[in-house]
Amino acid sequence: MGLIGIIIVVVVGVLVAQDAKKRGMSPWVWGIGVFLLCIVFLPIYFIVRKPLVTDSTTIPIRQTGVSADNSYPKKKCPQCAEMVKEEAKVCRFCGYNFEQPVPPSAKETVIASSDVTPLTTVLLTDKYELLREFGRGGMGIVYEAVNRALGKKVAIKKMREELKINPREKEKFLKEARTVAELHHPNIIDIYDILEENNDIYLIFEFVDGKTLDRILNEQGKMPSRKAINIISEICKAIVYAHNHRVIHRDLKPSNVMIGFDGQIKVMDFGIAREAKDTISRVSGYETSGTLCYMAPEQHLGIFDARTDIFGLGVIFYEMLFAESPFRGPDFLAQKREMVYPKPKEILSDIPDTINEVIIKCLQAEKEKRYQNVEDLLIVLSNIQ
Repeated sequence: MGLIGIIIVVVVGVLVAQDAKKRGMSPWVWGIGVFLLCIVFLPIYFIVRKPLVTDSTTIPIRQTGVSADNSYPKKKCPQCAEMVKEEAKVCRFCGYNFEQPVPPSAKETVIASSDVTPLTTVLLTDKYELLREFGRGGMGIVYEAVNRALGKKVAIKKMREELKINPREKEKFLKEARTVAELHHPNIIDIYDILEENNDIYLIFEFVDGKTLDRILNEQGKMPSRKAINIISEICKAIVYAHNHRVIHRDLKPSNVMIGFDGQIKVMDFGIAREAKDTISRVSGYETSGTLCYMAPEQHLGIFDARTDIFGLGVIFYEMLFAESPFRGPDFLAQKREMVYPKPKEILSDIPDTINEVIIKCLQAEKEKRYQNVEDLLIVLSNIQ
């Protein structure tokens, strides 16, 4: 019942016992008196001890994208527009670093950008020359570089500092990166090398001259259904190959899809982005998931399998067709579990029934009700007229 309560009862009991002895009363009489006193006292003690629930009580909510505590000063994240505590150093939704602000348009991609200031010549292990920085994101900084021996352009991603703090977490990330580096497919951006210099981790990627899918959507808006089908089909081919090699992406979103100026469609950051963000969250204590609207419901609970990627494919397909996400928050998990989103037919009545059915099936809250593998989804897409 609590230490204070016990002490009070004991003290009262001793005082009552002493008084009873002075009066020449039987110990049984004062014993019963103490017992009755406890019966009266204890309910009062627990009622007083229990805190009252008020409107300002903070109720913890797990990964829903909204805080129940509205009492603290807030500021808006320039990258994801979510509201966070005024003193926050890192956005708990997207990982944006308020102490090292970057333009909201800067993306964690391997696209070329002509408006980025060139770096003073920097050499990495004497093998790569860093030319310029052209992107920052939740995982780190991306540079355009050149392989000096081959004269070939590459993209180099310097991983966040948090990855090197814990040796076990660092090795776990490197193991995941080595696994992904084994993937070689026309629709997947290759990882050429994994380097460590001055205890920093660098990933050497294939350089793609093009734009990310999210940048294209921001510039051009929604796509014709045939173009969207072609793009999502190429993404599916990459995912089928990865799944066949036991690699699940876990972070599918438009900013992880590159469309080259030659029309080539490539997917990047298989497993690596999610592993890096999870590691950073564990080490720093900050939530860096950042892509709540694309995550399958089970991912909010730390569960995933191949069908998790199918949910992400459905969100990307929806976004290409309507230029907005089906889930708009702030309570993303509740919306996904209840499947609360504008259905394709509700937005565009003349959209083909097959497209409407594909998206609804991909976005099922229960993974058992989605397509059970990406091959099945690809077959359905190929039959859409």
